[in-house]
Amino acid sequence: ADKDLNVSIWSLWNNVMGSTITQVSVDISHCDRATALRHLKHLSKRYPTIERSRLLTAAGYPEWAATELRFGARVDAQRSLSAMELASSAPSPFESLHRMKSLSPDYLSLPVEKAPTRFWELLFPLPYKNDLVRAAAERRLDPYLMAGLIRQESEFNPKAVSRAKALGLTQLRVGTGREMARKAGVARFQPNMLFRPEINLRLGAYYIRLMLDQWNGKWEQVLASYNAGKSRANEWVKWGDFREPSEFVETIPFTETRDYVQAVLRNAALYRRLYGAPPELVAAKTTPGKAAPASGKRAAVKRKR
Repeated sequence: ADKDLNVSIWSLWNNVMGSTITQVSVDISHCDRATALRHLKHLSKRYPTIERSRLLTAAGYPEWAATELRFGARVDAQRSLSAMELASSAPSPFESLHRMKSLSPDYLSLPVEKAPTRFWELLFPLPYKNDLVRAAAERRLDPYLMAGLIRQESEFNPKAVSRAKALGLTQLRVGTGREMARKAGVARFQPNMLFRPEINLRLGAYYIRLMLDQWNGKWEQVLASYNAGKSRANEWVKWGDFREPSEFVETIPFTETRDYVQAVLRNAALYRRLYGAPPELVAAKTTPGKAAPASGKRAAVKRKR
């Protein structure tokens, strides 16, 4: 029996490592769960976490494979590799990001050079990159600041809906989206259009540009306004003669908004470090331009991020 099992396992192993898993016909894939559990003892002795998870997935036990990786992400010497393996199998970028954050909760305290580049790319993804860069360039915005904002707002979930009924990647409320569509020339606006990444990014970039112009290019005030509402940000800037942007950020009385501003700026810095400056960034400077003021108002602090 052990000999047959070993032959079966090695057959499966060769299929997995050769990336030719088209039809795996091995004993373990036809076992009942109790028998398969006994076989796992052999796997645990012979193969590291990632290889065991791949074997289990190929054998038809994806839930066991995921459990194996979650356990490995907590106890293995190279936890980041197990987290990356599980995140890479997620069906979408935002689900991949969720898995990475849950399996590597202390990632912000980890020096960038201490983990593989892929580890950081999964935590700071750039889906919809072409649409994002195009929308940012049209409004002379830094695409990495936009990406940093989206990561905090929706974690790149195009179907995200907040408690305040803000929708999509940049979390626009329907009234704001309708106003931006009119200004940006998007015809026949419908609320469900905010769930389309290319439309949401275009309207979100327009809205951010208007806010940036209103705040004379000061991103810290823009982000505070985006999170907590323009009226609150207007009040906070009256509290002192701020010589440095960080002075304003430290005076923000809402912990969530203060953390939000710092997180978006941190995200943008990591995006620049990971992906470098795209050619379009040259045309995406944040020098204030002239634009009509936006009347759409954001809800106050909406949710825990």
